Amino acid sequence: MRENQLYEEARLLTYSDFPTKFTWHEKGDVKEWRPRKNGLVIGRLYFVNPNEGERYYLRMLLNVVRGPCSFKDIRTVDGEHPTYMSACKALRLLGDDGVWVESIREASQWQSGKQLRELFVTILLFCDVADQEKFFWDSFPFLSEDVAYNQRRLLDNEDLMLSHDELVNYTLLYIDDILYGNCRSLVDFPSLPQLNHSLLSIGSNRLIVAERTYNVKEEIRIFNELYSGLNVQQKEVYTIIINAVNEKTGGFYFVSGSGGTVASSDIASLLLLGGRTAHSRFNIPIDVDKDSTCGIDVGSDLAELINIAELIIWDEAPLQHRYSFEAVDRAFRDVCRYYVAGSENKVFGGKVVVLGGDFRQILPVIQHGSRSDVVSSCINKSEGLWNSC
Repeated sequence: MRENQLYEEARLLTYSDFPTKFTWHEKGDVKEWRPRKNGLVIGRLYFVNPNEGERYYLRMLLNVVRGPCSFKDIRTVDGEHPTYMSACKALRLLGDDGVWVESIREASQWQSGKQLRELFVTILLFCDVADQEKFFWDSFPFLSEDVAYNQRRLLDNEDLMLSHDELVNYTLLYIDDILYGNCRSLVDFPSLPQLNHSLLSIGSNRLIVAERTYNVKEEIRIFNELYSGLNVQQKEVYTIIINAVNEKTGGFYFVSGSGGTVASSDIASLLLLGGRTAHSRFNIPIDVDKDSTCGIDVGSDLAELINIAELIIWDEAPLQHRYSFEAVDRAFRDVCRYYVAGSENKVFGGKVVVLGGDFRQILPVIQHGSRSDVVSSCINKSEGLWNSC
């Protein structure tokens, strides 16, 4: 302010612009700004938290007011204002929530994601935010920057991919935790997006996380390449099955051919990316009989994985005993009825299940069994299932 009184050139500058034309000298009792002879330096103001009140609004004014010679000059806008906040309003610096978003954007240059979320909550609690929902979405890129990293570290899975909805949900969860420390919650701010608790439980399920560790862009590339090679009949099969998945109508299909992600033998499962044997995935008993059931608890991670699964492909089906399919069918009906009403009356609990294989190749192995024993053990001899296929 003293230099603004001495130098006319200084009165053209804001406080943050001052170092571009002046240098600070400090020697003994002498502390002063002097005109810069050469070079260029960019200055910045120390960050001030919005909950610091007048200090925050003073800092805001220093970014726009040029050449003040006193604190009174800083808050003079068409006349002197009693507070820095009222001066900001007179300059329309508080006309919308852009100032709050800008404060978060600026702080993102050196503060962590956790600190930015704390700043967001501070503004939410102590400042006058006109549109809280817009404020959240405008700030979201900064608030969510470290969320995916935190989840990968928490689940010890470097390949974890979060969808947009999951990223939003975990960001809201972190914000809700901070609000809880201030005796508040997201429920107190109904205009903000709210937590989806079902997504949170899915995100902590290691089986589901493992099924989502694929490179989506690469999978799309592979799909486009393979789909272009399908013949007319194969595209017809694909369309029927995908329509059943998209329309959530359920359905049981058998495709005479190879390919899949759940296989009857360990050799086949190893050849498939992410493949698992049916016994290991669905906990099918080794010694299976007509009354066998799979060891799947209704509240387990596996039960949750089954319930969100949209399509199950089981390769080499003719090799498996029909009792195994019947056991899985009973397990699916039991597990899915807790999530979707009426599932206990649908084949495989209403899931879209596609079997693949060739009945002209290896059939189930029945120790000391006759030809009729082998034939009767095939899936197409299971009346309860095959009539729905």
